[in-house]
Amino acid sequence: MLLILTDGAISDVKDTVRAIVQMSKLPASLVIAGIGGADFDTMNVLDGDGKLLKDDRGNSCVRDCVQFVAFRDYSDRNLFCNDLLFELPNQVVEY
Repeated sequence: MLLILTDGAISDVKDTVRAIVQMSKLPASLVIAGIGGADFDTMNVLDGDGKLLKDDRGNSCVRDCVQFVAFRDYSDRNLFCNDLLFELPNQVVEY
């Protein structure tokens, strides 16, 4: 599991999506916590909830392996932690 704490959105979206698509074939999960008031729209796209992420070459993730949660959306730290790690068990089982 790779945990990323970020205070902003990524600038190299294409490369990041390619890396995530490749990572989806491995026993790995990416958990991203957005800290601060930045625009996290790009990070929500990486999450892939609802549909699997697809790169610019037409390759699709083989499973959902990314979870993004913005800390500012939570007043309860326990609920934040729960949501941040919520998908992790299923990601392990899906692998």
